[in-house]
Amino acid sequence: MSERPGRFIVGQKPSGEVLFGDLSDSSTPHLLIGGQAGSGKSFLLRSIVASLVYYHPPSAIRFILIDPKRVTFNVPSFGSAVGAHLDGPIGYDADDALPVIERLVDVMEERYALFTKAQVSDLTEFNECVPERERLERKVVVIDEFQDLTAEKSTAKPFYDGVKRLGAKARAAGVHLILATQRPDKDTVPGLLRANLGGKIALRVASAVNSRIVLDEAGAERLLGKGDLLANLGHGTTRAQAALIS
Repeated sequence: MSERPGRFIVGQKPSGEVLFGDLSDSSTPHLLIGGQAGSGKSFLLRSIVASLVYYHPPSAIRFILIDPKRVTFNVPSFGSAVGAHLDGPIGYDADDALPVIERLVDVMEERYALFTKAQVSDLTEFNECVPERERLERKVVVIDEFQDLTAEKSTAKPFYDGVKRLGAKARAAGVHLILATQRPDKDTVPGLLRANLGGKIALRVASAVNSRIVLDEAGAERLLGKGDLLANLGHGTTRAQAALIS
């Protein structure tokens, strides 16, 4: 298996085959993850981060982690295990997410200016043509329970505007979004947001309506919970069991 920048493990298919995702794939540079309480969302997020850490050294990928409910990444030994890959301390306030999104928009624009000067089209080409000390890492922001940012108009609009800009342009710059919510409804996840997050993963949700919000199809309401998931990573919907990191 040839490795690609941005590869990560989602879980195991019923056939026993590993289901991979790939942030460098043009169809899935960003992820939307939905799942109700008890569905295994926190375990899935930790396993995705851990597999990206496994496949990529700190010089190749850095994380910004936002965990408003303090249950996903506030786990003994997790912070130290991924610490070298963090682009700052783990954020526990939803308000921390807005400055992160705004900063990443600036990073994206700065990188495109560098790419224009170097006459390349994306991060991979840029890193191939510059000395090792000048290479740029991928930046991945993971926001759990992002619905806290959409509850107020004062934060919802700048959040959606930033996601729209990053979703439309950030892949080539090596900037990626992983947004998760336990409330995948039309208010939290409007069509604009879904359209800009190409990779979709649904764990167990309350209703077929919630499933369609995440996947554009029903089915996730019948999942078993505890990491049982449906994923569409650009090649149709696939069922899998999320990895468990003890």
